[in-house]
Amino acid sequence: IVGKHADLIGLQEVQDRAPLIREWAADSGYQAWIPDDPWAREATVLARRSQFERLAQDSVFVCDTAGEGTPPPPRWIVWAKYKHLPSGRNIVHVNTHANSNIDDNGQPYDLPRTRDAEDHFVRIRKLATAKAHDSQVLVTGDLNVDYVDDERVRYGKFPYTVLEERQGALPGLRSSYSRVGL
Repeated sequence: IVGKHADLIGLQEVQDRAPLIREWAADSGYQAWIPDDPWAREATVLARRSQFERLAQDSVFVCDTAGEGTPPPPRWIVWAKYKHLPSGRNIVHVNTHANSNIDDNGQPYDLPRTRDAEDHFVRIRKLATAKAHDSQVLVTGDLNVDYVDDERVRYGKFPYTVLEERQGALPGLRSSYSRVGL
């Protein structure tokens, strides 16, 4: 972790680093939600202790495309609900890591891992929609789809279309994915 400027941080590919993350978080003023399952841990979330009180947390299994021990690894959605101490408002931080190698310049590959990733994006949207009834929702993660290609192609089952209000499910949702092309 390079800096200490963000109040909410979504980590990626850190399943074997729980002790290091706990130590860094404690020393740096953060609280870490590190799920028990080693593959869910790869999407650990951190929140600045002085800004947030954690109210709830969970990890949701998404898929294991190739089976145990074979890439891609099992995929999870990790979330934590916080009370923002200065404002009293609730925020849900959703973090995830989708399957990679699912497209060619924005066009989907016809592969099981692509279909699992498509379902993963829908499940993120459904979780964010469900949590938005009483909270602001922040979604972070490695979605493994290039923004420029996704915006150009606009495949109906990839993040540009699924995770924004283009399908009507998340009114008002805008992300760094579309705002700044990240």
